[in-house]
Amino acid sequence: MTPRYTRDLVRALYKVLLGFICLDQGQRAAMSERFDEARAMILGAQHFHGYLALLCHSEPHALVHFAYQEVAIMDAPTIAMHADFFGVNLITDLDRRQVVDPSRVPRDQIAVIEF
Repeated sequence: MTPRYTRDLVRALYKVLLGFICLDQGQRAAMSERFDEARAMILGAQHFHGYLALLCHSEPHALVHFAYQEVAIMDAPTIAMHADFFGVNLITDLDRRQVVDPSRVPRDQIAVIEF
């Protein structure tokens, strides 16, 4: 995958995230200042860096699942997200947008693409 294609996939996950925040917490939350940067990235008004992690081994299935959770990574708040599209698992986060310690990622289990 090229960096641009990976960025576009992550951008799409950000769109899904904001949609779920709107459904779960209401339009006021999704439109809050907290997500100004995310909206700018989604709209292409702000260039951004990040990563996409993919599970290397998974079984195809007939389900689609999306989950998000507010977490702190190295004392920095972010929203982690996991999407499972028919067995293709995609993982990223909204605010930190970098892998904490790439040397600790088991490369035989998880592929990480940084852009």
